Amino acid sequence: MTISSLGPAIKRYRKVAGLTQADLGEKTGFDPKTISRFETGSYTPSVEALFNVVHKATPKDLGKLIAAVDMALSRR
Repeated sequence: MTISSLGPAIKRYRKVAGLTQADLGEKTGFDPKTISRFETGSYTPSVEALFNVVHKATPKDLGKLIAAVDMALSRR
């Protein structure tokens, strides 16, 4: 995965999980504007921030994240 495909993968995960930016922000402790900036590529999340997104996800959400990343990679 390249850095440029990271934002769309986060957005896809969020949508597949049925979360708004506010929902994901609440789960992870990030402001919704920060989530938006991650998704658009305005900000590149640190490894710690990515870990936070994954760590705060439930096991069910983690499966959706993996599926979203796989879909993003397959479209390359």
